[in-house]
Amino acid sequence: MKRVDVKGLEVIPQKGSAFAYETAPDLPKCHVMALVVGARGMGKTTAAISLMERLPYDRIFAISPSMKSNHALMQRLKIAPEDVFEDVDDLNNLTRIRAAIDAERDDLERYHDEMKRWKELMRKIEDDGPLATIPGTELSYFFRNNDFPKPEHRWKGKRCCMALLIDDCVGSTLYTKPRALNKFVTTHRHLGQLTEGGALGCSVYCLVQSFRCSSGGVTKCVRNQATCMIMFGTKSKRELDEVAEECAAEVDEQLFKRVYAECMQERHDFMFIDYFRKETHPSSFRRNFNQFIIPSEIASPLEPPCSRRTKATV
Repeated sequence: MKRVDVKGLEVIPQKGSAFAYETAPDLPKCHVMALVVGARGMGKTTAAISLMERLPYDRIFAISPSMKSNHALMQRLKIAPEDVFEDVDDLNNLTRIRAAIDAERDDLERYHDEMKRWKELMRKIEDDGPLATIPGTELSYFFRNNDFPKPEHRWKGKRCCMALLIDDCVGSTLYTKPRALNKFVTTHRHLGQLTEGGALGCSVYCLVQSFRCSSGGVTKCVRNQATCMIMFGTKSKRELDEVAEECAAEVDEQLFKRVYAECMQERHDFMFIDYFRKETHPSSFRRNFNQFIIPSEIASPLEPPCSRRTKATV
């Protein structure tokens, strides 16, 4: 087959990263769009929270009818009561969360603008020039309690890292009329766009009992946006086939099933799949969060199980 190059039409990748926040070396990139799939009682919420509390989130929202009743979980994630939305059939919840993200953006830009003005004001005052040359509007704007205190910001001038936890919502309007959720998930990295470029963004964690559902479950649009997945053991061959099919870009289906079997050693074990793993990570697959599984080192079904695993401290 012959190829003929055409000069000047090369596609040049945009510089920068789709993941705006630094995370610890063994953790996934952030922002996250996570699917957490497992039957009742397997530990979905515990697994999700264990990951979330290790990532650099400053503020977490929750859409769940049961979050407020679980005070211990709210304490672990430091979720404010006003950031919990219990009516899972109210589609305006996502609008309210968008507004809260925009408010964080506005407050951050307000702070940076005020800091710029405040520094200029301090420079003029310290120059010992006549106060008459300083605009009175600036003096009155910053003057408080006989002083000119430095502007304040809740997060001390850094970008607020946010996440949304969606739990116990299968069958609700949030999933049966998925347009609003589809849009939120599709744009989750771009929420709270900044004037200077970039955005605050918001991670999303969808906790469900089934990977696919005939109605009222996670849509293909949401599944396609996933950056990672936490999958607990399933007795359904069909469900395992469905997950293997959608993960076929990572490994072939048969090898995927061997990785899955390697992960399921204890009752509450899960397989963690990181679709956008860091270059330093030896594999996209882990047994729980703390044990990388190297697909090429997994024995075939006719050989003894491979015990070689690379450990990570998470």
